[in-house]
Amino acid sequence: MSAQEGNGSTGSGAPARTEAGAPARTASGAPARTASGAPARTASGAPARTEAGAPARTGSGAPARTEAGAPARTGVGAAAAPAAARVTTVSTHVLDTAAGRPAAGIVVELSVSGSVPDGDGDGWAVLGASRTDAAGRCADLPALPQSDTWARLRFDVGPHLSRRPAEGAAFFPEVTVTFAVARGEHYHVPLLLSPFGYSVYRGS
Repeated sequence: MSAQEGNGSTGSGAPARTEAGAPARTASGAPARTASGAPARTASGAPARTEAGAPARTGSGAPARTEAGAPARTGVGAAAAPAAARVTTVSTHVLDTAAGRPAAGIVVELSVSGSVPDGDGDGWAVLGASRTDAAGRCADLPALPQSDTWARLRFDVGPHLSRRPAEGAAFFPEVTVTFAVARGEHYHVPLLLSPFGYSVYRGS
């Protein structure tokens, strides 16, 4: 077998192609390579792929790259973004367990802190606020800065619980929940509310 036959290259060094224009492959099924050892490319310039759809690799085993220098991608689409590039988000919903329905119109305030919160509440910065919709959900709170490691949700539940005249003023005028956050994660923290008790948990 000649050197050109071994790497699937034409006499000019360009990758050999099949009748359909696809890159030629060696006897072992590996993508054909140019005379310089670079991976063969398709007619559009994209890197050739293995039978499993994985990106072609160079002779040294490193992933093939596009003309712009970006790593070749698998057949399932774009590579996952690194955690540092993903945003940290928070959402919630409130369910009135006594009434058996969502609690609409409750103001929810989101605060953040970059250090362990102290008992006096110092170090917190209000990031934004929203209001639960007809389904009791609040999904439009702002994303957290990447430097913060703690989040706090404050639910202004007093007006909602005071709507029952027989019970008078709300026993819990507000509910505050503090939790740790990690960069690039999403946190759904629902509130289950009743006149004399509540619970929270991390949902999905």
